[in-house]
Amino acid sequence: KEGEAFFDVAHNPQKPFIVNYDGMQTVVLGTSFNIKAYKALGESSVTVKTGRVMVKKGKQELAVITPNIRLLRNDKTENVKLAKADAVTASAWTTGKITFSDAPFSEIVMRLKDTYDVEAELQGVSEEQVRLTATFEENDKVEKIVEAVAGVNELQYRIEGKKIIFYKTTK
Repeated sequence: KEGEAFFDVAHNPQKPFIVNYDGMQTVVLGTSFNIKAYKALGESSVTVKTGRVMVKKGKQELAVITPNIRLLRNDKTENVKLAKADAVTASAWTTGKITFSDAPFSEIVMRLKDTYDVEAELQGVSEEQVRLTATFEENDKVEKIVEAVAGVNELQYRIEGKKIIFYKTTK
């Protein structure tokens, strides 16, 4: 139902390769591409590395996307937008990297939970104010990511067991 997958598929008109997710379809037109669809993020995305794919919702064609283009779909509004993207970064997780590309706090929290089994929360800061663009190795210590989040967003943090709390200091 949710997750992330990277595909490298040869085009075969007699046997189309179609990925169904979150009420949408990606029809392969001979390509390699990444699909990210996590409920916690509130959006799904398709990023093409090579070739091209068609993204559909039901019978409606949303877009045909080509290399280094990302289709983003907001889960609540169902608005769709196309943006430039680094396809290598989008699929870096397949080579043991943890990448954040202008990632919202919800994605940071999800990656920390999945990779390090820790929770994270904000105190006195709205989620919209916290973003991160960075790449880490899967074997990096959690503190390296936490320090990057804090440093880039001018936050302090404390660790309480398996919970990381980010906050702003008042002057």
